[in-house]
Amino acid sequence: RSRGLGDVYKRQHNSRAIRAGGRLLHLRPVLRSSSSYRISLICLILFTSLPAQAGIEQLLTAEFALQRQHPKQAIQLYQQAALTTRDIGVLDRALALTLDQGNIHDALRIAQHWVDVDPDHVPALFYLAHLALRVHDYPLAAQTLDRILAHDSSAALDRILIGIYPENTADRQALLHALTTINTRGNPSLLVLHAGLLVQGGQLNDAPVSYTHLRAHETVLDL
Repeated sequence: RSRGLGDVYKRQHNSRAIRAGGRLLHLRPVLRSSSSYRISLICLILFTSLPAQAGIEQLLTAEFALQRQHPKQAIQLYQQAALTTRDIGVLDRALALTLDQGNIHDALRIAQHWVDVDPDHVPALFYLAHLALRVHDYPLAAQTLDRILAHDSSAALDRILIGIYPENTADRQALLHALTTINTRGNPSLLVLHAGLLVQGGQLNDAPVSYTHLRAHETVLDL
């Protein structure tokens, strides 16, 4: 499931200091409803200045809506907040709730906004690449994968690629074409995907190029 991506990134961001009214509140990023997140919001209301309270109250209202089993209202409030902020906690939460409801296109909008306001935030890039693949926006997916590889050419992309393999010939060709527009930098996960697309497309003469690189990375291709 897409939510699994968040579990990977959560380990990379296991603590965050949020400055509020001159005090530091050390919070763990939370991708699901929890008492710690609600308590954190209450603390933020107590320690933030009055002009900032409107946004915090909106998030608190969303959390209460979740507790009352009104997820649509909560998600609407979080999405509104997410699309006007660069706060990682709010973006994490909004994206997770939206994915829980299966709203892939809305989740893509949040991920795109996240990348727009924080272009070098790698977890956001991971989300954007995966969601772009889910909605078959292969050019956007390829561009985003290229940006990820620019940060780390050996990035483990397998979680991004889970569950997105195209089921029809047209989509497979579209994805293959998109991948040819970027420098895969010898990334094992992309080479597996590339080789699989070539083999299924009947382009057997081209596939050994990927196999050669895969052997160099000691990666096993299982088609």
